[in-house]
Amino acid sequence: IIAATNKNLIEEVERGNFREDLYYRLNVVGINIPPLRERTEDIPALLEHFLGVNNVQLNKQIHGVERAVLDAFMTYEWKGNVRELENVIERAMILCDDELLRMKHFPPTFAAKASTLEAIDDGLKGSVKRFERDSILKALETAAHDKSKAAQLLGMSLSTLYRKMAELGIPNKE
Repeated sequence: IIAATNKNLIEEVERGNFREDLYYRLNVVGINIPPLRERTEDIPALLEHFLGVNNVQLNKQIHGVERAVLDAFMTYEWKGNVRELENVIERAMILCDDELLRMKHFPPTFAAKASTLEAIDDGLKGSVKRFERDSILKALETAAHDKSKAAQLLGMSLSTLYRKMAELGIPNKE
C-alpha cells in the first residue's frame, strides 16, 4: 500500500485524529517530499514531462515555453504543488495553437503575478522596454508585417519604428 498525506501523522495520532495502529502499519518506509515551491529545480523536468503527455493526449506539437513563462514558473508559489503545475500546463496547451506556450495562454492571475515579478526584477526601464517590444510585435502582427501600417497603428514615424526595432532586437522581416 502506498499512501500519501499533507498532514503530520504523528501529530494527528497524538491529537486522536488518526489511529495509532494504522499509522504503524502504514509507516514502513516514509518518504518526505517537500512542496514544489521548495524544489523549483524540478520544474523544467516536470514541464517537459507534461508537455510530452499533453502533446499526445491533445494531439498537439508544442515544443516548449517562452522564457517569461519559465521565469514565472520558477517564482510562482505553487500552492497546489505538482497537480497545479500540471493543470496550468494542460489549460495553456488547450488554448495554444502555436509551437510555444506564451504568457497569453495562462490564466490572468498567473500572468499578472508573473508580470509583477518581472517588473520588479527589471525595474522601470526594463518594464518600459518590454512594453514597447510587445506593442511593436503586436502592431507588426496586426499589420501583416507591413512596417508603414504598423508605424501608423503605433502613432510613430517609419524611421522611429525601424530605430525602435533595432534597439529592441526585433528582426526586420520583409
